[in-house]
Amino acid sequence: MYIVKVKSYLRRVSGVTVVDINKLSLSEIDDKIDELGIHKVAFATKDEAVFHVGSHCFRNRYRIANTAFYQCQKFDLDANKCKALDGWARNAVTAVKTGAISQSTFLSNARELNQFLCWSYNNGYPDLFDSVETYYEAYSEYSNHIYEIHMGGKYTYHTATLKQSAPFTVLYWFFPETTINFKQALPKVPVSLNYNPTPVPPEDQVARGLKLCTEIFKEFTDALLNGNKYPFKVNLMDDNLWAFPIQWLCHTKGTRPPTFIRELWHYNTGTLIPQTNDFALSGTTEPWKLSRMKIKIRMCSLFTDSVWESWRMIVFY
Repeated sequence: MYIVKVKSYLRRVSGVTVVDINKLSLSEIDDKIDELGIHKVAFATKDEAVFHVGSHCFRNRYRIANTAFYQCQKFDLDANKCKALDGWARNAVTAVKTGAISQSTFLSNARELNQFLCWSYNNGYPDLFDSVETYYEAYSEYSNHIYEIHMGGKYTYHTATLKQSAPFTVLYWFFPETTINFKQALPKVPVSLNYNPTPVPPEDQVARGLKLCTEIFKEFTDALLNGNKYPFKVNLMDDNLWAFPIQWLCHTKGTRPPTFIRELWHYNTGTLIPQTNDFALSGTTEPWKLSRMKIKIRMCSLFTDSVWESWRMIVFY
């Protein structure tokens, strides 16, 4: 079931079941947690990365060298931690199974949570799950700690923001019964001002673009007012181009046109030819080779709804 790395881990730890969130359904995972208890569960993702969530249910845990697992003693089991982590686990797995987050995001969030919990244990909050107020206090201290590190230049804006927000976003997963409306702790990491400004295009490019837009608007306004029927030619940038609805568009080499297309545009004669079983677009028929032409403009009409039906999509060649 597992690769060699995970199998070697399991040989060195007892009382832990690895639950593969990739292979099991949501209901099967819930049943596993009900059967084993969250304190005996470790989660594995599709790339066999492991998060030993159950180890955080104990007051003391001892890292097994070169593994992602911890050895824990039964007498260190903490009921408050079990209850809180059970809620987190079920919500996190549900988010994965419903597509709200990916397995890689699940693992990333789990790692950030693990770092926060380890920091809390070592900084005066070993019992942060005893109450929501204690948890929030620990989170606030941790958030300020991350802020100071970021301002010292160690963390990037993205990393610091993730570390600040990760413990807060799951607060109500740990304490679903709380009615207190907590706010994210201050100070928050300031928005990064180091960004790449959008380059200003050269004046000649701006002028050319404005000229083209003006010509497009003028040519099609004139065609609309004159009642021109498809196909017709328009003059854009000193070049006469055919304009016709998208349903007459020639298709790429080697493909067959959709069945709803009844006519195809013949570029050599400038006429429509009915499409039949004997005469259809092919990659070897000379008039249809797209390699001899370039699509210069494709645009959607921005006219009124009454005009939209006949001007849905215009293609120029």
